Amino acid sequence: MSTVTTHIFPKDEGWAVRKEGEGRASLLVVKDGAKWAVKELNAERVSAVLPTQAEAIDRARKLAGGKSIQVVYSTQKQAIDAARKIVHNAKAGQIVVHGRDGSVHWGEVHGLPTVQTSRRKSDLGTEAIKRAVSMVIRERLEGK
Repeated sequence: MSTVTTHIFPKDEGWAVRKEGEGRASLLVVKDGAKWAVKELNAERVSAVLPTQAEAIDRARKLAGGKSIQVVYSTQKQAIDAARKIVHNAKAGQIVVHGRDGSVHWGEVHGLPTVQTSRRKSDLGTEAIKRAVSMVIRERLEGK
């Protein structure tokens, strides 16, 4: 089973969705009135304006030549919906929403087991665990 983590970041133009591990985007796909525009990162002018988002994404992928692209949505809800589709297609993963300061504001996990937390602290204690681990390491180093 493949898993994917998608991050949602605020941008001046709206909210961007990026898969974890993808490099910094070289091209953005942004809403431009009733149409969608393709523009280079930090560029003043757009490279292309197309009638649909799908056409703009296809054009951006061709122009990027294998580099990553970033779709920027008008609202955070649209970005979250797009991230949910990405995670759903991967069968499992998580969504992480970042604030303008970079901190994580919210997250969602799909198709992965929940990690249970211990209800109480271990009776062994940290020092006892350290001694036990040290003893195992010494035995292995000594070849026992």
